[in-house]
Amino acid sequence: MKMKRNKRFLIGMGALSVILMVLFIASSSVSAAMKEGSGTKKEGSGSKAYWGGYPPLGPLSQEQLSPEEVELGRLIFFDNRYSGDASDSCANCHVPEKGYSDGKQLSNGYPGTAHFRNAPSLLNANRQYEQMLNGTQNKCDTTTRTHMTSQMFMNADGRYIEERTRQIPEYYKRFQNLFGIKRTIYFGKIQRVLCKFVSTLTSSPSANAFDRFMTGDESALTAQQKKGMEVFKGRGKCIRCHNGSLVSDSKYYNIGVPDHPELSTNPTRQVGLRYENMIIGVPQWDKIISDLGRYMVTKEEKDKGAFRTPSLRELKYTGPYMHNGTLSTLEEIVEFYDQGGGPHPNKNAMIQPLGLLTSEKAALVAFLESMSSDSMPYADARPAKYGEQGYPYTIHEPFKKWVLKDPGHHYIEKAEEKIVIPSDYTGKVMPAGWWGNTDVIAAGKVLYQDGFDVKTKKGNIKRQKCAKCHGVSGRPKAKKARDFRVATTMNSYSDAHLFWRISEGVPKTKMKPWKDWLSEEQRWQLIAYIFDAFTNGGRAHTGE
Repeated sequence: MKMKRNKRFLIGMGALSVILMVLFIASSSVSAAMKEGSGTKKEGSGSKAYWGGYPPLGPLSQEQLSPEEVELGRLIFFDNRYSGDASDSCANCHVPEKGYSDGKQLSNGYPGTAHFRNAPSLLNANRQYEQMLNGTQNKCDTTTRTHMTSQMFMNADGRYIEERTRQIPEYYKRFQNLFGIKRTIYFGKIQRVLCKFVSTLTSSPSANAFDRFMTGDESALTAQQKKGMEVFKGRGKCIRCHNGSLVSDSKYYNIGVPDHPELSTNPTRQVGLRYENMIIGVPQWDKIISDLGRYMVTKEEKDKGAFRTPSLRELKYTGPYMHNGTLSTLEEIVEFYDQGGGPHPNKNAMIQPLGLLTSEKAALVAFLESMSSDSMPYADARPAKYGEQGYPYTIHEPFKKWVLKDPGHHYIEKAEEKIVIPSDYTGKVMPAGWWGNTDVIAAGKVLYQDGFDVKTKKGNIKRQKCAKCHGVSGRPKAKKARDFRVATTMNSYSDAHLFWRISEGVPKTKMKPWKDWLSEEQRWQLIAYIFDAFTNGGRAHTGE
């Protein structure tokens, strides 16, 4: 009888222990939940389990950088003098107002060349393990050096750039202050400060709805976006490759993206493609007609057509998409994956049709947009004109108004001629709706490239082409011809000024009056085409 009582006592104590343990765990969970609600992270989101066993998504860490190095890198990033012919800056292909890409399917490349890939955005680029879409570079400073010296990009000699930098008083002073440089400005230091600026182009956790949601704000995402997140983790299978804070696993896959049509129709792009393969040492480079992607680095068959998983941050601002810009919208991307990618003999086996519902596709697009900042990030990084800051030179017209006096970093100013537009042309503006109009631009392109008929003094009919002097790419071929690629200069001219010059010509140059051979409509078509084709960022000023 006594033994039975002892047994009942032990069982009771055991049950009590279990109850107390459950209460302890529950109270701990409540306490943790209270902390989560008032603190920094959505409950469970930091675990792999929440994301199906993959690295958790969440805000990117913010790097601590030297403001002085960042500022010097920013100035150099926008400075045309860091290309071989002092016509292009980093910002020509990585335009702040276009998400630090250029908004084009395929990049233009250095004057006289044409690239075979899309210019990737620099937003969050410095967080990638390897640089370039096929991983040919492994560090930012290596990438900037390659781009600055490559014939395909900026075509500059590092030794020449060092000396050019030394002859810029403001830069010379900044390098002295930062690195204690006595005379030589090492090319590597230029790459260093450029990378410091690029490192600032990181998505801010407070600037996008997804990160705000992940740090505890349940109202940051809409119901549709939350549904899209479930599709992202589940039926959409996006999480398999798009994971971690960067929303990329930084690995390489062939998903069946088709070749861009221009690779088979534009010889200049083929030249660029084969040149890149040749210098990297790809076998039979002279027979290549497709972008081989990661294979260019590894020379392994499995990597043909494979490209790095892109980050899904800031997608709203960085289109068109894929390595060759062949998909224009997020809806097209979702549809592409839903159909199981494109046909390719080397396509990764993971890429299969998904069978998503229409509502699931819309929700997934909404979720992807939530990882973009509320407004274009870092769009205001472009410096003001240096003259406005008191510096003795301009950033977009290198050495045009200033003449080197001696090697001691002193410059003298040339007198600037005052131009007065004749009264017959003042008030002239581009017809309403013509800027960016595709029909107007197409007509202007025909006039610019194919030319128009004029009558010579002897009465003969001669074909006159704008491209003969100004170049098919906008890079001038004739002495004193205007360089249409210099956006700041082009946008400093009013519509009336441009129309007047085409109509009446420019004294002491080969630019003749064309008003007798071009109608007023044709002159405006030419102006619209020039800005669309050559002037980075398009028309920024249309007033008098």
